[in-house]
Amino acid sequence: MGRNQCTGRVPDSHLHPLDRGIGERHGAGTMRDDHHIPGDPEITGHALRYLTEDAECMVLILDHEETIMYANRYAEAVTGIPLSGRHLQTLLLFGSAGNTDTRSVLDKWRNESPPHLMNIRTADGRPLSFQIHLYHTRRCHLIFGQKDSTGPEVLNREILGLNQELTTITRELNQKNAELAGLNEMKNQFLGMAAHDLRNPVTIILLSIDLLLDSVPDDDHSDEAQMLRGIRRAAAQMSQVINDFLDVSIIESGQLRLNIREVDIPDMLEHVQQNLHPAAKKGDVTMDIVLDPAIESLRIDGGKIEQVLTNLGSNAIEHSPSGERVIIRGLHGKEEIRFQVEDSGAGISPEMQRELFSPFSGSRRSKRGGERSIGLGLVISRKIVEAHGGAMYVESEPDIGSTIGFTLPYSVLTNSQDNSQDT
Repeated sequence: MGRNQCTGRVPDSHLHPLDRGIGERHGAGTMRDDHHIPGDPEITGHALRYLTEDAECMVLILDHEETIMYANRYAEAVTGIPLSGRHLQTLLLFGSAGNTDTRSVLDKWRNESPPHLMNIRTADGRPLSFQIHLYHTRRCHLIFGQKDSTGPEVLNREILGLNQELTTITRELNQKNAELAGLNEMKNQFLGMAAHDLRNPVTIILLSIDLLLDSVPDDDHSDEAQMLRGIRRAAAQMSQVINDFLDVSIIESGQLRLNIREVDIPDMLEHVQQNLHPAAKKGDVTMDIVLDPAIESLRIDGGKIEQVLTNLGSNAIEHSPSGERVIIRGLHGKEEIRFQVEDSGAGISPEMQRELFSPFSGSRRSKRGGERSIGLGLVISRKIVEAHGGAMYVESEPDIGSTIGFTLPYSVLTNSQDNSQDT
């Protein structure tokens, strides 16, 4: 084979599909249609086949509408999707290019020195970066590209920096949490001591007033008698607040103890009704118990659950108009027991429902007489129920009434043993 034969023009019939119609590179980013490839056409064919089938580089041919006419095997493998017939716009991530359409991107690349950064989106949504060269003819655009090797390095440096920042922030948060835990412990100790010191004098006040009221007839409506009864109500309310503070301090310090026993549920609900009878009578509210006959006994801390139901019933009475009805209901479900208290009050707004079991939320909810509660009763109730493995819930509609209750799962009730448990 002579020298001239090796440098002659390659007939179109011997050209690879990638080679036909593209032409030789001519000038900056352009190619001539009168394409001459030096060397043996067979060698040229092998080179083009390697480029399109085996090389780890992206090859794309676009028409002038930016539709992909051809994509080599590597391009489709790395993106995970068939590319032929797709518009380039479906492949590009425009945020990194600073443009919003493919025509602007291609124009930008033509006016800049290669290589250009092309960010694409794979089938599973992952971004990939390529360093590419762009060539164009009158008939098409040709894109050659390789994965951007600097991208992972930059990303790794950024991740390392973020990890260091996260470590510093975590260390500072742990320090702040330790400080807050110490302050919270001091608060609980102070709360417990203050409540304990206040309870004794309030108890003496209550006993003294009760002795005085024993000599006052029920039909005595003199100013002195009314004053004594008012002092009695205020002292009783203060005693309840003090007891709530003591309960909160015990719960927050992690010293809540459950005395799990087999409890007769009808008897427990009868005690709750007796506890609530004076308040119901005073408020002219009817108090009813509705219990599923299948609920006979449960392994619970009877005293604590009675405290929860008494608190819920007391709240329902306080927020019910005179002449209305409050129901304490026990429901037997497939996976849990439900106890709930239903009233016909003004209802609870959605905003207040979200905060109902948070400390001091009750201070924003008025009772029937307009007075405010400190809002610890529901917090204590929630802690007791959660210690039993249950959960509180609330359902309410404006001007119709509210239902506040709790669940006790069978998985906890059946596994409970007769003993005292710290929670």
